[in-house]
Parts: sequence; structure tokens; C-alpha cells
Amino acid sequence: MLLMVGGTIPLTMGVMVLLFLVFVTASSSRLQQQLHENIRLRAESASQASTLQQ
Repeated sequence: MLLMVGGTIPLTMGVMVLLFLVFVTASSSRLQQQLHENIRLRAESASQASTLQQ
């Protein structure tokens, strides 16, 4: 909507919103990867700990 109005301020705000969405998407993708790795490592660690206790 901001990009369709025209003018300097709405155009600038529209570009800023688009950049923000790009950065949020990239950040959430990285966070998802880290979360999956964390869960995998915790499961691996629990498995190794139970093996050592036996």
C-alpha cells in the first residue's frame, strides 16, 4: 500500500518495511536451523549418557 501511494516518504517507508521483512525472514530461518541442531544434539547427548551409565 505504501509503495502505491507515491511520494518520497511513503516510498521510503515501503522500502524499509520490505527490508525489515527480508531480514526477519532470514533471521527466522537461521533460528530454525539452530533450534533443530540444538534438539538433535540434546537427543544425541542423552543417548550417549544413557549408554555410558549402562
